[in-house]
Amino acid sequence: MEIENKLDESRIVTIEKEPEVGDLVSYRHNRELVGQRLETGLVLETWSDKGPFEGEVFPQALVYWGETEDEETFPLDDLEVISS
Repeated sequence: MEIENKLDESRIVTIEKEPEVGDLVSYRHNRELVGQRLETGLVLETWSDKGPFEGEVFPQALVYWGETEDEETFPLDDLEVISS
C-alpha cells in the first residue's frame, strides 16, 4: 500500500536545538539541493563518539527515515529539527 505524502515543505520551519530522541528531523544538506525532496526521520537514539584527539567529541544520532524505512547514523550537525 502506498501512503500519500501530504507534507507541505514550504511551511516547514527548523527549530534551533540539538536533536534529541523522539524529534522529527530532516537531513540539512537536502535543503541545499534545488528540487531535492525533503525526507523526514525520527531520532531513535543519540550518543557521542570520542575523536582521535583528547577532548574531541562527535555527537551522533540513529535516525529512522520514514520514506525509505532505513535506519542510519548521522552526525548531529547534519540534522535539522523540524518538530520536537
